[in-house]
Amino acid sequence: MLNTVEHIPKTDITITILIEDTTHTRGVKAEHGLSVLIDKSGRKILCDTGQSEVLGENAKESGVRISDIDAVFLSHGHYDHTGGLNYVLQTSSAPVYGHPDIFVHRYILPDSRGGRETSAREIGIPFSKSFFEKKGLLSRIHLNRKSITVGDFTLTGESPKITDFEMPFPRFFRDAQGKEIDTISDDQSLFTSTPNGLVVFLGCCHSGIINTLMHIIDITGQTRFYWIIGGAHLIHSSEERLDKTVRALNKLDFRYITPILCTGLHAQCFLHSWFQDRFVLLSCGDRQQL
Repeated sequence: MLNTVEHIPKTDITITILIEDTTHTRGVKAEHGLSVLIDKSGRKILCDTGQSEVLGENAKESGVRISDIDAVFLSHGHYDHTGGLNYVLQTSSAPVYGHPDIFVHRYILPDSRGGRETSAREIGIPFSKSFFEKKGLLSRIHLNRKSITVGDFTLTGESPKITDFEMPFPRFFRDAQGKEIDTISDDQSLFTSTPNGLVVFLGCCHSGIINTLMHIIDITGQTRFYWIIGGAHLIHSSEERLDKTVRALNKLDFRYITPILCTGLHAQCFLHSWFQDRFVLLSCGDRQQL
């Protein structure tokens, strides 16, 4: 079902949420992770691939043909954004764009305060370079550290850390012993221009949403954002960080924000209390014309 937003100036972009943690759509399966199908003037872009082949099931249920995808952009190398990559490469001929570090080993360590983690858990991409090389697929994966533009879409590349409050999550490491902190340098976001302003697609935004948006301003020279969509990784944030984040966002020129996935329920409520009619919540299976 197509969601509607009142008084919205229409663009040529329609998105379909294929993977997200929640759903209200019958026949669609929620899965921790993210995958968004972006249709801009008939060109179909996939932003992230979720964590499994549930992506294919949800695509079929949503009337989306993975074989028709023109390009795939990966926000970073966590399993819940890259787990469906082999399925996508096997099903389509689309090229894939990401950062070289998507293939590094990654772990989350237990929280000293308690929680479901009792030992180090690997959370990186579930495929190696050699896996794709043996299948003859590696040549379709293009890796860059800097910002690149493919058609109407641009990947940010690495975002400089300029804020004093958007610190990396303290339990991410590149080894199971917790000796090498993972700053998730491969974290990047995707954006495209419309007459209404920039549309930004966040993966998990481990670099910080403000750092990311300021980096996009530096890249484009544009300060007008039309729609900001995706995970903001505020789920474990302190009240101080949430407060600084919304105050910084409020200084930016944006019309709509759709914070999903790792934003977290508390942060979503916090953002909604600030931005009211600018806050639009979507879930797995939703289709939205921007």
